[in-house]
Amino acid sequence: MVRARRLLTTLLLAGALPALAQPAPAVPASAPATVDQAAALARKIEQLRRPPAGKPGAVRSLELSEGELAAYLNTTLRAQVRELQDMSVRLERDRLTGSALVDFDQLRGKLPPLGPFNPLALLSGRVPSEFSGRLQSADGFATFELESLQLGPIDVPLALVEQAVAAGTKNAERPEGVDIHAPFRLPYQVRRVRLLPGRAVVEY
Repeated sequence: MVRARRLLTTLLLAGALPALAQPAPAVPASAPATVDQAAALARKIEQLRRPPAGKPGAVRSLELSEGELAAYLNTTLRAQVRELQDMSVRLERDRLTGSALVDFDQLRGKLPPLGPFNPLALLSGRVPSEFSGRLQSADGFATFELESLQLGPIDVPLALVEQAVAAGTKNAERPEGVDIHAPFRLPYQVRRVRLLPGRAVVEY
């Protein structure tokens, strides 16, 4: 779940960055990832890491596009999420939808044991997946409400997702595991993330 939360945070950043002028046209989720787009997103993330310049308390913003996000996920983060390939994300107002090919044989070793009657136990190899959810954020914290998750032909019950994440993230600091519904702190000095059609605005 540490990788999943890191991936989600990256999705939030890449989807939500400043409406400086006219809204940019949506980039299709299937647009090919490019090294230049990944590098552009990396520079924007680096800007968020640096202490803000100018008047203290002033709100600044950055904008990221779907194309930049897809490029970053499939190049820069590819080595950290080897279970996922051909990742894409589509941004809408306050919502995001993602898809990927999941190497279920690699992922299985990171999941809690699957019983013989669990439909996920039937999956193997590279499985197409899709998810959708709603993002809300304010004052440096965000919540992500997962609305649907599909692995191959299986619509995964949200209760099963909750149980799997909680079971797979238990440790000394979190004996109950991670609650996917709990608010989480946005990285760096980000105050708010606004998802808009085809882009995201990150306020910091």
